[in-house]
Amino acid sequence: MNLRENGRNFWHGVGLVIILASVYWVVQKAIAGGLDFRTLIETADLFRIIAGSAMLALSVFLAGIPFIAIARFFSKHETPLDHLLFLQFCGQLARHLPGRVWGLAFQLSNVRDSALASVVLRSHLDSALLGLGWSVLFPISLYAVNRYPWTLAYFVALLLVASAIFLSYGTFRLLPKRLCNWISGKSAGVSGAELLSAPTFFSRTNAIVIGALLCSWVVFTSGMCVLIQGIFDLDLAVCLDIVVVYGISWLAGYMSFLTPGGIGVREATFVLLVPAISKGDAALMAVYFRLIFLATEFLLAGIAFIIYFLRNFREK
Repeated sequence: MNLRENGRNFWHGVGLVIILASVYWVVQKAIAGGLDFRTLIETADLFRIIAGSAMLALSVFLAGIPFIAIARFFSKHETPLDHLLFLQFCGQLARHLPGRVWGLAFQLSNVRDSALASVVLRSHLDSALLGLGWSVLFPISLYAVNRYPWTLAYFVALLLVASAIFLSYGTFRLLPKRLCNWISGKSAGVSGAELLSAPTFFSRTNAIVIGALLCSWVVFTSGMCVLIQGIFDLDLAVCLDIVVVYGISWLAGYMSFLTPGGIGVREATFVLLVPAISKGDAALMAVYFRLIFLATEFLLAGIAFIIYFLRNFREK
């Protein structure tokens, strides 16, 4: 066993310890917080819970559209839509492995040629960085809007304009020129100019990407509020604060590179910071949110795989 394998096993062990410690802490808080399933079941609004869960599932689908739209632009609409659906939603499951590279690794391992690999790489980087930027600004803007509603228009304008500028500039323009030339050399048929290409500011691609992101966050926020009100019947302002905390906990999970999908870290952060409800109820919500998103990702991956498989089967 070489040094690299020893290092990999060490960090995997550290990630496992973090997961186990976080799960143990969440369970302890749930027990100490007096979690009462019977009372929750008796007082819960089943219709709101179902509606909120469906909206959260829809937000996951909308969040996958930016990669598909950007890849369609870079491939000049030549890559079949079912192939891009397969790469996005099946690759999405790979991020539940330790590290943050497995989703991209899955996508690159399921392309037919190096030119398409370049398309996938650019699309993945653009959509991932844009999504991360929205995830950072989202809790900040929602926290401010919840207290100063007049700031809504300013934050929406900031997100839209900043996103259009980023997409029009392109991730690869931020990289060293030598690295871009190396990637271009590895991508047969892809010139350096093509590698640095990007949609224009008012392009259809930018409109689709930004519209999908905006709809995703609106649907996500609405679904979270409907779901929380269905379980606890809290005021809208309190529900929005809980959504802000979940946004922060999602970022904490994303930044914990050693845990697959941020499991444990996201839930522990949510239970630690959530206002207005007991730690036991917070632990239940954190687990329920995790299950909803996991179930949605598996469902979308299954549908995308079936569509992709059927097309390949007919072609053979």
